[in-house]
Amino acid sequence: MSPFTPRKCTARRHPQILLKDGPVLPVRVSISQASAQIRGEKPEVQTGALIDTGATTSCISVSLAAELSLISVSRGKFCGAHGDAELRNIYVVDFSFEGSGFWIRNCPVAEVDLQGAKFGMLVGRDLLRNAHLTYDGPTGEFTLEIPSPSHPSREHEKLEEEPQVEGKTAQSPRNRAERRRMEPPARKKKKS
Repeated sequence: MSPFTPRKCTARRHPQILLKDGPVLPVRVSISQASAQIRGEKPEVQTGALIDTGATTSCISVSLAAELSLISVSRGKFCGAHGDAELRNIYVVDFSFEGSGFWIRNCPVAEVDLQGAKFGMLVGRDLLRNAHLTYDGPTGEFTLEIPSPSHPSREHEKLEEEPQVEGKTAQSPRNRAERRRMEPPARKKKKS
């Protein structure tokens, strides 16, 4: 098996805008392949994704979940930056950073209120733990590589390249991970 090549997503903003808005990458968010098979359609929404090293879990906005008509696979308690823990819906989505050429499949995300934000998704440490983020404040450039070239892992199995058909991106074929039944994230049992 050949080694996996990291995929890069790079953006450049004016340094003052990067300071104000943070590292936001354009992203396409879609329902999972398993849900698409059941529904007979695969809606997709374009939004921004804030690379948020302060977020433990990746999240999507309440309005994005409604726009995609997502069905909750679980619920969990999450604490935001401004308050106490709240019970939130958990969904499974597929997403792709615009122009990256790959999709991250079957990603669990929590629903949060991002009303007024310039983005509809937060990419948290659950995904960033296997990535390499370069943030160059003076130039306004940032790059996200998945998986990290310094620590490749099996996380690349969640990635799927987009096939190109006559210069356009085609619908990606199903893979082993997409055929699995959607299940909520596994919980570890505490030892007594």
